Amino acid sequence: YYVATRTGAELPDPGLVGRLAAEYGLYRIGARKIESARRTMIVENRTVGRILGYLLAAVSGRSLQQKQSFLEDAVGKPFGSTKLTLLDDPLIPAGLGSRLFDGEGISAKPLPLFEAGVFRNYYLETYYAKKLALPPTTGGRSNLVLPKGDKNLEELVAGVTDGVLVRGFIGGNSNP
Repeated sequence: YYVATRTGAELPDPGLVGRLAAEYGLYRIGARKIESARRTMIVENRTVGRILGYLLAAVSGRSLQQKQSFLEDAVGKPFGSTKLTLLDDPLIPAGLGSRLFDGEGISAKPLPLFEAGVFRNYYLETYYAKKLALPPTTGGRSNLVLPKGDKNLEELVAGVTDGVLVRGFIGGNSNP
């Protein structure tokens, strides 16, 4: 368990962080491999970044230009659930990824990646944008925003009869 903030004043009480770290450590006691199956997977909000990283690798201009993206020619097309909305917003006050411009000097602005299940944009720095004959967007991620759902974690878990709750990944021992 960990926390990250832009300033020390924003850090939560160390006792709380320690207590949560202990709880997360205790969750792993008795962990075991389960049999392979198709199950509903609930990914705790603190862990979803690992999975989003795999998805967003396909959104880069490099992946697109080198024909390594499953999202080639996907702009404006449905992708996944209509509940999937993901925004890259570099203008969030005090966000860890906030910035006024990217590494190439492109002015920062919110970039919708997925809206109600429809794919909207690639991360295109000027080099790959030129190679692909597309307008540049930005060279990389800033603050990823997933809108809150209508259920908390306990309600999600209660609604699943055969599933797995992922609270974290251990090292590189997960298959994308």
